[in-house]
Amino acid sequence: MAEVCLIPFQPFVRLVQEITADVRSIPTVFGAYRWEKDALVCLQTFTEHILVMIFEMTYDSSLMTLITSNKIAIHAKRRTIMHHDMQLLRDLWKTIAPESAIGADSADTCEQNKLRRAKETHLKARQIQKMLQRVQHARTTGRLHQLSAGIKSFCRMHNIDVA
Repeated sequence: MAEVCLIPFQPFVRLVQEITADVRSIPTVFGAYRWEKDALVCLQTFTEHILVMIFEMTYDSSLMTLITSNKIAIHAKRRTIMHHDMQLLRDLWKTIAPESAIGADSADTCEQNKLRRAKETHLKARQIQKMLQRVQHARTTGRLHQLSAGIKSFCRMHNIDVA
């Protein structure tokens, strides 16, 4: 079996054991995890198949008609697959097969997105608050008609009365 695998068996087993050790640190009712050799061979075969498929999709245009002329790896006139190429592939994969685990965001990415959305919401609330103060000041000084078209558009978008 080892002669048909791309990744040597023992390093793959060590990687699986390392990941299993990380999972073991999370308390479970099952206790220690053990792997049968057949399960490891099956996991390695499937993992290699997925990795080969991802790299083919990243570099070879013959698999996907959506990615023509090696668009992902060659778009910057280079032959090396880089991190942002894989990110682009993940984003494309997410739009093609959203139910796939390959396109799914990691826990870190989900947390970063959550923080980014919270920051954007806070920033927008501050902008609206500042605009309310600006409109109120313009109203009290009688200069409401002098507000720019951009400010009036912002106010209409956020239901701020400028009349």
